[in-house]
Amino acid sequence: MLRSLYTAVSGVLAHQTYLDVTGHNVSNVNTVGFKRDVVQFADMLYQTKRNEAGPVSPPGGVNPAQVGLGVRTASISPNFVQGALQMTEIPTDMAIQGEGFFIVSDGKQNLYTRAGNFALDRDGNLVMQGNGYMVQGYQYNGTELAGALSSVNIPIGDVMPAKATTNAMFRSNLDSRSPVAAEDIVSHKDMFTVYYDEQNKPIHMAVEFRKAYERPADPTGDPPTDFEIGWSWRAYFVDSTGAVLPYGGGEGELTFGPNGNLTSGNSGSVTANFGSIPGGANGSIAMDFNGLTGFASNSTARMYDHDGYRSGSLTGWSTSDYGLISGMYTNGQTRPVAEIPLATFRNPQGLTQVGKTCFAVSANSGQPNIRAAGWEGVVGLIKGRTIEMSNVDLSEEFVNLIRSQRGLQANSRAVTTSDRILEVTLGLKR
Repeated sequence: MLRSLYTAVSGVLAHQTYLDVTGHNVSNVNTVGFKRDVVQFADMLYQTKRNEAGPVSPPGGVNPAQVGLGVRTASISPNFVQGALQMTEIPTDMAIQGEGFFIVSDGKQNLYTRAGNFALDRDGNLVMQGNGYMVQGYQYNGTELAGALSSVNIPIGDVMPAKATTNAMFRSNLDSRSPVAAEDIVSHKDMFTVYYDEQNKPIHMAVEFRKAYERPADPTGDPPTDFEIGWSWRAYFVDSTGAVLPYGGGEGELTFGPNGNLTSGNSGSVTANFGSIPGGANGSIAMDFNGLTGFASNSTARMYDHDGYRSGSLTGWSTSDYGLISGMYTNGQTRPVAEIPLATFRNPQGLTQVGKTCFAVSANSGQPNIRAAGWEGVVGLIKGRTIEMSNVDLSEEFVNLIRSQRGLQANSRAVTTSDRILEVTLGLKR
């Protein structure tokens, strides 16, 4: 009688565990990055009432007779099926689409999580909300990426100093119909900012184009020559009012062939003497005219790109699919700030759950492989301004509640039945 009683009790205990896990899943239905737990049972030891025997002639073989001694909880492991992604438009939020874990530190050890509802602390550190665990990544120092994991910092208010232009690119057209001009006549002019001083006052460069000559083709010459048009250019520095500044300059010539394409003079150089300006330095500006044409249409030649900018402050950032955090400055520039890697494991189900939606390395999980997001299609991508929701399916959990309840009821009935039989047996002595 006692054997059946203890067997039924093991069923009660196992299904109580089933109910505990199911309740835990349901309670975390709205926990960011939560992974539901799955319970699996296994039978326990068996008592052999009769051993097996092989067939002889005669008689035939005999099967063993065994009585099971109940059930045990074989495993409780997290299910890492992808949760739904939800846009939040919060810059610090991140979600993993695919395999991998964010790496965070509690100050003593690295932990691993799928919960990407991060925030900034007062020092600009990227942390997990609610517990302050610091997100780990690789920090940029200018354009250099650190080689070791560290806490990710987004330095809001960081000042990017002004940078003088060193390269300027031009494109569009110089009208071939323009008359040949005297030395002091400008056919076309463009002006753009090339430098800002410490007070963010701009210095502009003016570039003047003058049609210098138009030479007809000479097919009978020795050697024969094609039709060509020559232009001269001159560059100098001015302030916002157009007054000429004594910071250098440059000049050169451009030649266009019969099809309006540039045949010579596609580059030049301008001296830039900013040494007398606070924070300024001497150098040169490389002029790239490859984008210019000489067609019979209105002159529209202009500078379309250059690498100079004024100083600016970091006010925002964005996160790419590959974990790169790029800072956005008030001067329109962007600069890499940090890179968020992801950790993968050979056996993620072997990780130890330590609460606060975090996991720790165990002896059976294997050590983390830390790689860039999206690495070779094996590691997941990071979606900025997004969070991963819990992967708990309430309809499935409600079914599990019914199963655990019925299992408890059935095993409780077995306990009651064993007790009644035991009571009748004890009454036989009366």
